[in-house]
Amino acid sequence: MSVYDEMEAAAAQAGEEPDEIPVGFHPAVTPEMSVEERAGCLARNASIEIIPSTADKITDFRELMPLGARVFVPFLPRAEFADCIPLAKRLRDEGMEPVPHIAARRLRSRAELTDTLAALREQVGLREVLVIAGDPEEPAGPFENSMSVLETGILEAYSVETIFVGGQPEGIPGVSGEAVSDALDWKYAYAKQSPADFRLVTQFVLDPDNLMAWRRDLADRGIDLPLHVGVAGPTSLKTLMKFAGLTGAKASFRAMRKYGVKLTRLSDTAVPDDLVYRLASDTEGAKVHGLHVYTFGGFNSAVEWLSKWRAGAPQDCRKAGYATG
Repeated sequence: MSVYDEMEAAAAQAGEEPDEIPVGFHPAVTPEMSVEERAGCLARNASIEIIPSTADKITDFRELMPLGARVFVPFLPRAEFADCIPLAKRLRDEGMEPVPHIAARRLRSRAELTDTLAALREQVGLREVLVIAGDPEEPAGPFENSMSVLETGILEAYSVETIFVGGQPEGIPGVSGEAVSDALDWKYAYAKQSPADFRLVTQFVLDPDNLMAWRRDLADRGIDLPLHVGVAGPTSLKTLMKFAGLTGAKASFRAMRKYGVKLTRLSDTAVPDDLVYRLASDTEGAKVHGLHVYTFGGFNSAVEWLSKWRAGAPQDCRKAGYATG
């Protein structure tokens, strides 16, 4: 039973609402757990993303998710870093843990970074962020990549407690594998001397074979940061292929088969059940602490899917023959 579950049960008996927001992470998976128990842990430690226009359609996040759930707030194109403040504040007010993205290449100045962090600390009680390079070809300001933000020490100076950094099991288009590997080595070395809790959150994974090989590589290199694996929530095949950037019918077919999809029509919905079950079944390589859900197919459907896994859906998946083993 999770910390929140215990609080909720006690409050229900007393006819009250839980009066404290859980802080931190649920316990990590252990080898002694069953596959179903490990999958449940991954789901309870899951985070999810939302953009302001989607958040505007939600009456109250407490109606959808448990208190303390991590909700990442992306740094969108043509936006400013400070644009995340209203949504981050609302998430905090409704019992969630907001995690703003810091996209280095979108920052126009050092002041934009420090001023927004100061506002987030004062208005939101900021504890966690995700630092990524961002995808503009040319930096808008002085920061070229995530390392150039981290090495300033600004995040620690503003008392950020948890810093998520990106992991790329399937590489980055246009960037050599060696460069991606070197960047991760640098971030790991920095993390080991920082007072903040560093964690790896991956791009959304389509090929479980790549993920398992990458996890083993992390373990071989001694990179032991807690790992949060990105998965796409329920999404149409057409949308999934669009975000995956797949090219060529054969490549698409192979990737989708590995993902656990029975290819019929592009309008069919793909769910990452096979990948999650396999992840919970495989204890080799770097330890996975939780999932990170990308909401390409809609926030509500992703929340509903995640809730089923928290409630024990892995058993249902196995009975339905989803697991590939």
